[in-house]
Amino acid sequence: MAAQYKADILNARAAYVLKRITDKLTGNDFKQFQELDVSSQVDKLIQQATSVENLCQHYIGWCSFW
Repeated sequence: MAAQYKADILNARAAYVLKRITDKLTGNDFKQFQELDVSSQVDKLIQQATSVENLCQHYIGWCSFW
């Protein structure tokens, strides 16, 4: 019974990951019901990649108190 429960959780996680990948490939990652064109999606990705909030989480040794 526990093994079946664990398998169900893994399957749900796999389905979620596949949905995220599909959303990313179809331009629906940022706005679920509005498809972005390629240039808009690239602009959003660049904004996220250069965001100070995201960069501070990227580095394991980052300490906000220093």
